[in-house]
Amino acid sequence: MQTKHILITQPAINQFSRLLAEQEPGTGIRVFVIHPGSYNAECGVSFCPPDNIEEVDHVEDYGAFKVYVDPISWPFLNEAEIDFVTQDLESQLTIKAPNAKMKRPNADAPLIDRVDYYIEAVINPQLKGHGGRITLIEIKDGIGVIQFGGGCNGCSMVDVTLKQGIEGQLLEQFPGEILGVRDVTEHQTGDHSYYK
Repeated sequence: MQTKHILITQPAINQFSRLLAEQEPGTGIRVFVIHPGSYNAECGVSFCPPDNIEEVDHVEDYGAFKVYVDPISWPFLNEAEIDFVTQDLESQLTIKAPNAKMKRPNADAPLIDRVDYYIEAVINPQLKGHGGRITLIEIKDGIGVIQFGGGCNGCSMVDVTLKQGIEGQLLEQFPGEILGVRDVTEHQTGDHSYYK
């Protein structure tokens, strides 16, 4: 039997088959990744009715049903495993996708990779509560060039966040490598700003 891109265990195949029996004929399963390749990547599964099938989808046939994956999610789902686990009186589908998230770079990786990972893993989760995030554009002569997005764009507290929060953390985390942080965002206050 040909090796599948996504491994679906027999208990999960049985569960999907039971659920699909109640759906429109020809409905399959869609597997996808939200924010693929980032630190906050999340995998999801949904029904895929015939009118939601796209020509560009990757298709895998599991006999009882087909699985559809969009081309962006596909490389991040290599070696993924879907299981149906029953423990005590509870049962749930589980998805393990070891290639969905951003990998932690080695200590000897280029500075930009290590800083980008730290921003995605530590700083952006802190900013998420305010509906914001930052993107690392480049590092030039020890200065990290960033751009604010989401609720941070146009926020009146952005200078404080930049100097006391982001820059302080990066200087401490990368001593001698990061010497400062510069914001290149064109800030415009709007309804999206968390603090106005």
